[in-house]
Amino acid sequence: MSGLAPMLAAAQTGTYPDADEGKEIESTLVYARIQESATYDPSTWADNPWTYFVKYNYTDKTSSALLEAPDLAGAPLESTSVEFGAYGKVFNFTDVNLTYKWAVFNQYTTANLDNASLNLSSRQISDGRYGGQENDLYFATVNLKNGSALNYGVGNSVRFWFSNLDMQYSSMKGGLNLWHTANVSLKNSDITATGTLLQIHGNGNSFVELDNSAMSTSTTASGLQLYGHAASENTPIEITLKNNSKFTAGAVSEVNGFTATSGGDSWIGWANKENGKITVNIESGSEMILGSTAIGRQDAYKQAAANYGINISGSEGNISKLITRNLILNTSTNEAATETSYNTFVNVGEYSLLSANNIYLADVSNAVSGTAKISVASNSQVMVYQSSALKEGDETIYNDGGAINVGTKVRAGGNAIFEADGSSIRVETSTISIGSDTSTGGSNTFSIKNTSTDVSKQNYVSAFNYEMKNSKVEGSTQTNRLVIDGNTYVSGRTSPGNGDKSLRFNVATNESASGVSELVLKGENLEFGYFFQLNAGNEASTGGQGIITIATSSAKSNGQNGFYISNNMSILGGDGTSAENPIGGVLRMQADESGFGYVNANAINFTGILELDFTKLLGKYEEGVTFKLINARNTNDSSTWLSFCDNLVLEDYSNINIKLRDETDEVIFELNGGELSVIYTSYVPEPSTFAAFFGAIALAFAMYRRRK
Repeated sequence: MSGLAPMLAAAQTGTYPDADEGKEIESTLVYARIQESATYDPSTWADNPWTYFVKYNYTDKTSSALLEAPDLAGAPLESTSVEFGAYGKVFNFTDVNLTYKWAVFNQYTTANLDNASLNLSSRQISDGRYGGQENDLYFATVNLKNGSALNYGVGNSVRFWFSNLDMQYSSMKGGLNLWHTANVSLKNSDITATGTLLQIHGNGNSFVELDNSAMSTSTTASGLQLYGHAASENTPIEITLKNNSKFTAGAVSEVNGFTATSGGDSWIGWANKENGKITVNIESGSEMILGSTAIGRQDAYKQAAANYGINISGSEGNISKLITRNLILNTSTNEAATETSYNTFVNVGEYSLLSANNIYLADVSNAVSGTAKISVASNSQVMVYQSSALKEGDETIYNDGGAINVGTKVRAGGNAIFEADGSSIRVETSTISIGSDTSTGGSNTFSIKNTSTDVSKQNYVSAFNYEMKNSKVEGSTQTNRLVIDGNTYVSGRTSPGNGDKSLRFNVATNESASGVSELVLKGENLEFGYFFQLNAGNEASTGGQGIITIATSSAKSNGQNGFYISNNMSILGGDGTSAENPIGGVLRMQADESGFGYVNANAINFTGILELDFTKLLGKYEEGVTFKLINARNTNDSSTWLSFCDNLVLEDYSNINIKLRDETDEVIFELNGGELSVIYTSYVPEPSTFAAFFGAIALAFAMYRRRK
């Protein structure tokens, strides 16, 4: 009996009072039942109640310990079990070290541990009275402070039922399994486990907060299992890490410190109920490391409304991090859901890091609605690798695997969005893939926009392979959009000497029947590294469009002005394409205030549609101004491009559209070798309210001149 306080009450035999039977306990007494047997058969509960109980005068608050186990005929403490259940009473443990087989805090009990430890070798099998539930805390509160410890056996988790745990400068061994309204607060404390680290079921109104604290489990165990059976706007589930807290359920690469290498599956919002609200907040320099993480249930056919997600926010010099293997954001298969009623999200706030091996947005087959969205703010990073990235200075030169997948699963509707909006943002990955060739609907967007014109705050994107797919299903309404807007550096070649890992954009280059994919390159200070290929459309397509929109005159590529493409550009029209009904590839060149972007490719394969839009051009051009548009450096391998220009000579305008600022404007085309230019004459100082759309008929009034 060493390590225990002196005996405070003699052991007595009798039946433990039961409130359900209407019996009352003396107001000054505290009760605890002690079970001697190392095993327990719940079927004998009624006939064989616990043999011993102790009672103590509650009015005496001067003792260092208010509970002492009786002498159970010499039985070792490690084989005994105890239930602290006194209907609203308080147990205080101060400066003691207690060891039992298992213990239960029951029936509105409060237990205070002050520089005390309670060591349990296992957990109960069942309490025998509450439907076989294995509750360690049942309508109870446990407070630990000043170096206290609550230790459960290896591999065990602590089951809470309408209960609370508050830890200050203390520790605990065992995962957390929270049911219904359960709250956990850690301050300068830690919890370690070997199995699932945090599991939350029940009716919501459950909150877990770590303040300069840590929770960890083995590198193969699950970190988060957040079901949220009836969590709602009014009864949410919320987990918050703040002030450099750490939640660790996996391992990271020793090479770069941010690529997840292990960890069991985690999920947020897995209950198939009508609605739910579950939020994980990672704040002020905190870090969460998980295995593969899914947000939203894959077969959420009952969920018409839900908000499940993660918020990450740090501060300068105090980066907050979410590191996971695969990150999956699902949408809803419930036809009653709308695009705004069902939301899964990750908000990467300022001074934050999101790292994953792969990212999947709207990853549910046959989803019909809802929105899956990742938002990225200024001074933050999204790093998507399957292994370590090599660096050359500040530039990533090789990314091994890893992809951001935006709406690549077959579905009928809903939104998949990756939106980076701010300055000094870094998005590093190998592949950005948008859209599915089997979807019948849905909207998919990847965009990065810089809100600053300061070159020192330029955004950075390192992906080398951009893939956008239209649908091969006739009548699909799927739309895909990829936007790179202003003051952004796209790194280009990522593996020197390897063309397969050099920058290329493929816009609806798959054979398709419907849908629209559009790449938009716009804004000032847009720069590219080694630009390898630029492609849109497929000649076998029977419907749909792959559009490349170039809406900036100030872009630079590979150190040269314009879009300098080291290899080829292909704009391939589909079956029956025309200016009135574009199918397949479309090159849409939009003037900004100063002019057009210049495309300079090694060779050009052009059977699609060319669109020129002058409507945003500023200035008066009464004497005419020449804009260089497109150049094929190798004319021997650009026969379709030259043929396209020859068709203009023959007054075949079926593959050209022009939008002018005013009906009085004039254009003259010139071809010099493989370079197409346009001479533009205008007598208005800026775009008028009338912008004539010049198609096949209007081009009859344009002039074309070819120079040998």
